[in-house]
Amino acid sequence: MIPNSLRVRLLGAAVVIIVLAVQFAGLVVLILFERNVISLVHNELDSALDQLAASFSLDGEGMPSLTHELPDVRFRQRFAGRYWQLSVDDRPGLRSASLGDGALQVKAPADANSWGQPVPGPDKQRLYASIRRIIPQQAASEHKRTAYLLVVAMDVAEIGTLDTLNSQLRINIFIALGLLALILIAAA
Repeated sequence: MIPNSLRVRLLGAAVVIIVLAVQFAGLVVLILFERNVISLVHNELDSALDQLAASFSLDGEGMPSLTHELPDVRFRQRFAGRYWQLSVDDRPGLRSASLGDGALQVKAPADANSWGQPVPGPDKQRLYASIRRIIPQQAASEHKRTAYLLVVAMDVAEIGTLDTLNSQLRINIFIALGLLALILIAAA
């Protein structure tokens, strides 16, 4: 082949385009996977928060209580990575057995009803929490409207485990896409 021939230049352009397209496709797949992991974490915390809110009630004396436990066993095992807490006027009230004697320190913005934030956890764990401010119907009908903070949190180390899977996936995707690029280049 002649180095400056049209065929060589087209082949070179095809190689560059194939490599760039495959790299772009790999990047898009990894970004989508990472977004799905973040969405999974938020959905899991929000689901537990919904279950906690559905279980919340006030007893005959106006004291908060739960009608049933959350189904995830990690809320009942000490330092298991899943925690819930119900706070009244920034004071922890009811809490999961997994917290032991600890409490979740949550900074509540005055204007938000639902938000997420990192919080320090028991046993030096770093947690990510999903938080909701609620006013029960029983309290809303009385003259004093008491707001309760419902908090559900998970250990960030679990999210790190999912990130490790992302790293393994990244390697596998780049190997597979590299092979695809070689096949496409050979076919060109």
